[in-house]
Amino acid sequence: QRIPNEFNNYFEPFVGGGTTCFVAKKLQRQYIGIELEEEYFSIAKRRIDSIKANT
Repeated sequence: QRIPNEFNNYFEPFVGGGTTCFVAKKLQRQYIGIELEEEYFSIAKRRIDSIKANT
């Protein structure tokens, strides 16, 4: 597990498809992600936002 405990914040400078941020949110961790490419940002946002829709 890349995110070791619930008290850590996580920083992802290259979000890409959003996998790391998705997992951080799923594990209820704080995270900050940066993505410059609009296409990847949209993909990651949809993916991360789907957690809200499914809970």
